[in-house]
Amino acid sequence: MCKNFHILILTTVLYVLYFPYVSYSQESKMVITLEEAYSLALKTHEHIMIAKKDVEKSRLLTKKALSVVTPRAYIRGEFVRESEEIKFGDYVARPLETWRGDFEITQPVYQGAVFPLRRQASRFVDSSTESYYQTIQETLFRVAQSYYQVLKAKELVKNAKEILNLAEEGLRVVRVRFRVGEVTKPAVLRGEVDVTKAQRNLVEAENNLQLAKDTLINLIGVKIRDYDVVKPPALPKLGENYEALINKAFKYRYDYKISNLKIDIAKESKDLVKARYHPSLDVVWTYHRLEPETFAFKDETWDAVFKVSVPLFEGGIRIWDLKEKQKDLRQAHLALEDLKKAIQIEVRDAMLKVDTYEKTLDNLKKQVELAQENYNIISKQFRVGLATSLDVTDALTALDSAKAELITKTYDYQVALLNLEKVIGLFAKDYIAKAPK
Repeated sequence: MCKNFHILILTTVLYVLYFPYVSYSQESKMVITLEEAYSLALKTHEHIMIAKKDVEKSRLLTKKALSVVTPRAYIRGEFVRESEEIKFGDYVARPLETWRGDFEITQPVYQGAVFPLRRQASRFVDSSTESYYQTIQETLFRVAQSYYQVLKAKELVKNAKEILNLAEEGLRVVRVRFRVGEVTKPAVLRGEVDVTKAQRNLVEAENNLQLAKDTLINLIGVKIRDYDVVKPPALPKLGENYEALINKAFKYRYDYKISNLKIDIAKESKDLVKARYHPSLDVVWTYHRLEPETFAFKDETWDAVFKVSVPLFEGGIRIWDLKEKQKDLRQAHLALEDLKKAIQIEVRDAMLKVDTYEKTLDNLKKQVELAQENYNIISKQFRVGLATSLDVTDALTALDSAKAELITKTYDYQVALLNLEKVIGLFAKDYIAKAPK
């Protein structure tokens, strides 16, 4: 009996100690904040990692540009067998078989392409870096959109449950009144239709929530399915006028910087073609091996040559290449002008969307208040026979529609504010500054 008592005590202690952790693991759910979602996407998203590799690749171009003026070494060897040996007395002028070997080092002294190549490589590094930042910004904006989509879907599920509860309560009331003969069978059927419709809307809302959650975790690279999100603080409105926002867009937008860099790259490409008109200067040192020696050529000799090459005619290809690069430069300027116009439209569109949401949200809030009050009045009137079941259905539908639209527009307004930051180039600046270079 003592042994059983000890077992009972041990079991009780383990239960007391272990049960809270079991309960916590069953009830708790991973919570992801918007800031955590940004940080996770910054570390795991494939588009960001690909863009970072492009930056690393572009940095190789500066080294490739220097290779134009670095020394080059060659080893050449050959074996020659003649048809016959030629001699002059005891001296061999042309042996029957000859082995030759050369070790050559060429040091370019001047190559006209090196300077535009280095400048162009530097522009490519800058362009790929700006493209990397733009990829981060676009990816994090998609994360923000998905995050607010989860919040919106979560609120819509909550609203669908509330509407279902109201529909079920309405059905309960109408059944009570039907049993006492105050309403007819169609009123009960209409109440059942309301419940069925609310149940269907709840299923759709829950499925939309799960899809929104799956989309978000795919963006941030988290291997979980069930988690929760936290509503971030409301975003402040940018209180600047259109001209000020346009100036900021031209200053901070990455695509605008990239477009300017493309002009610089086109200029350097044009200079590269012009550099082909320049002479090239090289110093060549060659070490010779010969077996057998002849009276004219000795083994283990060397020579140094200073070479000057001046391009005179290449079939006209330089002229056509130069014309092509001039047209590329013109295209780059036109692309920049087109981007300026597109940015102006994007900023105007983003501002108008924010303004539209601001003006409609107050109306929607008032609409929800009125719809709620109307439903409460109609429900009370129906209980005492002063309203029909059709009136209750119409009031419930109006309340559901108003609340759903308010939820949708509230979160869409937050995304619109983020989009306004994005179109002027300021969205996620802090996270871009923290990104690995």
